[in-house]
Amino acid sequence: YIRLKQANISYRLPEKVSRKVGIPSITLSLQGLNLLTFTNYRGDDPENSGNNLNFYPNPRTISGGISVQF
Repeated sequence: YIRLKQANISYRLPEKVSRKVGIPSITLSLQGLNLLTFTNYRGDDPENSGNNLNFYPNPRTISGGISVQF
């Protein structure tokens, strides 16, 4: 299987834009965990393929943030 486990992206707004709102520096960020899995496995998750029937698949998580510097 192939899995996109983690991806991060951030963008710092141009100073011209951030100064219009009275803030010297603004950075936007986005992070994703367990985003994609390509597999022929028929179960929920190829990493949890043991004999234990009480397992949960890895959760997909997406979070974002704003960093402001004064």
